[in-house]
Amino acid sequence: TGEDRLATDDLMDEVETFMFEGHDTTAAGLAWAVWCLATNPKIQEQAAAEVAGVFKDDADREATRDDLHAMPYLDRCIKETMRLFPPVPIVMRKLQNDFECGGHTLPRGVTVSICPLAIHRNEAVYENCQSFDPDRFLPERSVNRHAFDYIPFSAGPRNCIGQRFASYEQKVVLSWLLRRYRFECGMKLFDNPPMSEAVLRPKHGCLIRMYRREL
Repeated sequence: TGEDRLATDDLMDEVETFMFEGHDTTAAGLAWAVWCLATNPKIQEQAAAEVAGVFKDDADREATRDDLHAMPYLDRCIKETMRLFPPVPIVMRKLQNDFECGGHTLPRGVTVSICPLAIHRNEAVYENCQSFDPDRFLPERSVNRHAFDYIPFSAGPRNCIGQRFASYEQKVVLSWLLRRYRFECGMKLFDNPPMSEAVLRPKHGCLIRMYRREL
């Protein structure tokens, strides 16, 4: 019926969501993941060994859901990448009620900026927070961590609707790349600072060399 039809503005919002949330952010996340692995070769080889163990002699087949669940180390590498370089560095929220914070009252209706980039580099939560350490996401090391200490997809009822899909997508692409290529980089992890735009991007692009692995 006419009442069920979306207005033009609503349709435009939906298109923007699919294009921005589902493309730019995932591409940026993958670029950062490759960068982190290229600048941490031992971690890269551990991830590649895990991937090789899952696919064994059939490296050309497509990844299944069971395959993705069988790569916990790669999953931790992705999580650690998004901790250091969350694709969306700032999220905005409009308060629905008065909110007490640090001895101050934020009134209902104001818009607050939340910075995952800063939250994820809190030394009180993440020891040696500037290092790339996928094992900080082992269950025994993250069990006491507050849920809001790690929010690459935002949090609450308005978090990223596509976060599960994005996580699967990154694992599919990275597992495909690691089966076939080894990444090298002559720079260090933080030699390529992030540009704080709507999507967090590496200032100098993803400057790496790729060498084909023996399948």
